[in-house]
Amino acid sequence: MRMPHVLVCSTAVLALVSACSKSDGPTDTTPKLYVQGVYRTTVSLVSSTCPASTLPQSETVVVHPAGELFVRVVNPWDTAYYGPLAANGAFALNERIDGTDTSVVVGSFTLTSIDATMTRRTSTTPKTPLDRCRIVLRWAGDKLGAPNVIP
Repeated sequence: MRMPHVLVCSTAVLALVSACSKSDGPTDTTPKLYVQGVYRTTVSLVSSTCPASTLPQSETVVVHPAGELFVRVVNPWDTAYYGPLAANGAFALNERIDGTDTSVVVGSFTLTSIDATMTRRTSTTPKTPLDRCRIVLRWAGDKLGAPNVIP
């Protein structure tokens, strides 16, 4: 009978797996900042010197690996903004469009929402007089799905 050999091998494999899965130190269970997700965003006009335009009511997508202090926010126009994210959920993001126009997005995340103000300015050397303008928009929206983690 060869069953004792199988039993010895099985016991050796279990001991090896058990030894490999042991940790040498404590596991970090501290909650990590996490705001990734989709936010149902309402865009409202704060002020503008630009010609009238339609404001999209859409979703804002946030890409943020847990614990990182850097965030990517894609607005309802599919423009991506990158920048630092503070431990309390505050952010300030910049974007240069076509090398001339600039946008700045300043805001914060709560456990269940995003609230931000975007200011867009055109270049100092516009192509036409209509290009020389400034618009300020507010983005506000609730997060879809699980709440954010803001330790």
